[in-house]
Amino acid sequence: NNTINKRIGLLKQCLNFSVKNNFISENPIRGLTTLRTRTRETITIPRHIILDILHYLNQLEPTNINLRNKTIIYVLLDTGMRLSELVNLRVENINLSSLAIHLTYTKTHRDRTVFISEKTSDILVEYIKLLNRKNGPLIIEFRTYEKVIPRYINHILSDIAKKLNITQSISPHKWRHTYATMCLQNGANLEFVRKTLGHSNLQTTQKYLHLERKNMSKQHKAYSPLSKL
Repeated sequence: NNTINKRIGLLKQCLNFSVKNNFISENPIRGLTTLRTRTRETITIPRHIILDILHYLNQLEPTNINLRNKTIIYVLLDTGMRLSELVNLRVENINLSSLAIHLTYTKTHRDRTVFISEKTSDILVEYIKLLNRKNGPLIIEFRTYEKVIPRYINHILSDIAKKLNITQSISPHKWRHTYATMCLQNGANLEFVRKTLGHSNLQTTQKYLHLERKNMSKQHKAYSPLSKL
């Protein structure tokens, strides 16, 4: 249903454009309603899997490829940036002295600043030193020194999952979900999460106001009427 609704919306835009430019007299599907959709649970990467991945990356020899892959994971977890924003990230966007990354390529076409921890900063220092340049793409394919394509990042994460026998997805968008959820669980307010994720409105961010099933189970045990009888 979600896919069908997107196609209907796109078709409506095309037909509205045609009406506006007098190609047709009226939009024949103007009153077509969208299909009902169900809200899906936001899936995040569990803490123990995150720790396993970080431990694995920290044990690897600091080669150029290993440092790049480590940078990818730390930046995704520490900032919640989109895959498109990551592949278009440039060395000159990073301000290590203020622990900030200024994103100039965003989905909303509005620049925004995200922040990083000391841990991510230390990795970036090492990785940028390896790149040995002050500008240009940050995440590169070392055979060409050109920026990687989004599919390349997905392959890197899939390879890590296979090596660690991780069966669930650890795609870039899962790290974005995880960043938002963990920030809220750690006490961040919704407006902070909205701004760092680059959402245009708060409603989009509110889907992260969920609790993991394990936490829900614990709270049910604590608050259920029957538990107090």
